[in-house]
Parts: sequence; structure tokens; C-alpha cells
Amino acid sequence: MSERILPFPKIERKTLERFDWLREVFSADGPTSPSARLVAATLGMRMRANLSGCFPSQATIAAESGLSERTVRTSLKELEAGGWLVIVKEKGSSKWVHSVYLPRLPDRRRLPQTAEHSRDLANAREPSRGSP
Repeated sequence: MSERILPFPKIERKTLERFDWLREVFSADGPTSPSARLVAATLGMRMRANLSGCFPSQATIAAESGLSERTVRTSLKELEAGGWLVIVKEKGSSKWVHSVYLPRLPDRRRLPQTAEHSRDLANAREPSRGSP
């Protein structure tokens, strides 16, 4: 039986996909740090196409990106602070807590959209601090 430290936000995504998110990360308005972009690319390659998140360890991200674990931690904080990721801590059946990385678009980013696409993107944005 697993105990959740933070609840998973309810998100419906239909049109925002992994490569849309990666394209935005690597745009001129993406994270400024090259290491944060590399960490985002590493996470993006592990995510399902529908952006349901992924949960590699920081050691795995470091090994796959060629960065140090400390740089990975700093980059994850930058991505989260910039609104590119939501990091959910979850405790599994063992004593270990793992992180689930959920991609988001910061409020300032807009993809070319239809009315339906706009509604779907609104669901993919970082939830407000007061909501679960």
C-alpha cells in the first residue's frame, strides 16, 4: 500500500504532446540554463507521448544526461520554479520516496491553438498553489 505525500493533480491532456512541450522548452523563451534544457530533454525522452509524466531517479537523469547529480538537482529546481515541471513526491511500499515529474507550460507560453486546444492547454498548465 503506498502513501502519497502530495496528491497528483487531475489533468486532462488531449493535444499537448511530448514534442510540443520539448519544442517550447528549447524555444527562445525556454529555460535559460543549458543544463536545465538538457535535463528537460532527458525527462522528455522518458515521458509517454501524452505527457503522463515519468519518475527516473536523479542518479538516472545524471547518468543519461552526462551531468552531475548536483547539477541535475539544480536544474530540476530551475525547471520547477520556471513553471516547466511539477514535481510530485510519492512514497511507495518501501521507505523510499520517489519523484514523479509532470511537464507543464508556464502561463507566459502560448502554442498556436484552436478553441479546443486552448482548453486542453489550460488543463496542462501548472496548478495554482491552493489547488491539489
